[in-house]
Amino acid sequence: YRASRGKQENMSYAETPPETFIKFDQNPQWRNSPKPVLTADFLSANGESNLLWTPFYYEEKDGKLYDPVREKFVAGSANGDKVEEGIITQLQEWFLTHESGIGVWISPKGDGVRPYFDDQITIYRIAYKNIDSDQPLQKVLMLSWHQFNTEFRNPEEIRQFIFTEDDNEESILKIIKWLKKVSQKAISDNCGDLVERREKAEYYADLYKSNTPMYELAYQMDQTGFLGKNPIGCPLNYSNSIRELTASNKIIEGTYCKNCGVCGAVIEMYITPGYTCKSCGEVYKGVC
Repeated sequence: YRASRGKQENMSYAETPPETFIKFDQNPQWRNSPKPVLTADFLSANGESNLLWTPFYYEEKDGKLYDPVREKFVAGSANGDKVEEGIITQLQEWFLTHESGIGVWISPKGDGVRPYFDDQITIYRIAYKNIDSDQPLQKVLMLSWHQFNTEFRNPEEIRQFIFTEDDNEESILKIIKWLKKVSQKAISDNCGDLVERREKAEYYADLYKSNTPMYELAYQMDQTGFLGKNPIGCPLNYSNSIRELTASNKIIEGTYCKNCGVCGAVIEMYITPGYTCKSCGEVYKGVC
């Protein structure tokens, strides 16, 4: 659900993915999130910035859609956007009353009221997963989204409804074919190497939980390609301190260090002058 990360106040500047992540770090709620939430957000940003599909799922709890990663109900997650809350209500009612099916929601790019830089499509699919061999299959709602870019004549009308149809693979292929036809951005056919992507997301979540400075982490993710060049769909409110970090080259300078040059401890990240080795306390001054 797109609105859960917040909205951007100024459409004039399309920030880079590293800038967005440094901005996440300024949000105490996100900064203190448990590892599964951080991993999900790293994985989502990886997909959005590299224009890849990223699958997640909701489950049913107390007759409502529930996010098992964030451990909260989906309703109320749209930050006060009445249209998006209406979409969640439609989605929930459809999921609860159908045994199978495919749903599609299109959220057009912003117009000042909804300041998003890209159009976004989300595909939903009712599915079943086996939690325990002794228990019946659990009904879940799979979802995956992708950024694209086109021009809609009536964007506000489009975003107010979920379009649903019977479940079949041909329908999904037709949706992707349509996206490729109308989008000015590349459209992926799949999720890429999802196992590798998830492992890297967990790796970066671990680094972040170990208090690695976010500007170092953002630089490493950028240089290794984990973060692509496409803007992340819904960045947090912009802060001037991000431009200050960019202007001082803290994001764009750094050296990849495999091991500490004093004690040999494994570092394996891009570091900048002032980095302190967690093993021996050596302060990096420009050479590994």
